[in-house]
Amino acid sequence: MDARPIMKQFEIPLLGISSLYLSKYLFDSVYSKIKVLVENNFLINTISAENQKTFSILNPKLFVGQIASGYQFFVNSDEKKRLLLALPEVLCVEMEGAAVAQVCYEYDIQYVIIRTISDVSNEGSPVGFKKFVERVASKYGLEIIRILLV
Repeated sequence: MDARPIMKQFEIPLLGISSLYLSKYLFDSVYSKIKVLVENNFLINTISAENQKTFSILNPKLFVGQIASGYQFFVNSDEKKRLLLALPEVLCVEMEGAAVAQVCYEYDIQYVIIRTISDVSNEGSPVGFKKFVERVASKYGLEIIRILLV
């Protein structure tokens, strides 16, 4: 987030902070369930071999860390490098999660942000986002929701 000069760079509007965190209990519960999906190949088996090849999905992994959320697409290496220089701990960027997290934070509602990464945010991202959502993210999302409801 960069709304300078109105507020500091990376500051969440109206909160005066730059990071939001979920509860350790919720994190532990969600992490352990999703870990099972990844380690036992349940997620990768929800998509066809053709789509695994199309989207270069060889061995899905589960990452935990900071997500940057903002108002722009990252389409080249220079944009990505600038962000990582300022925030080296960021694992991915997206555009919706912070809004959800902020509302939950303000209303004291438990939340978790889970992302399926579609590309590497540079010139080498070969396949369209819409196709990725249709063929991969929607299937992964359904499996993740199913296991979280158990």
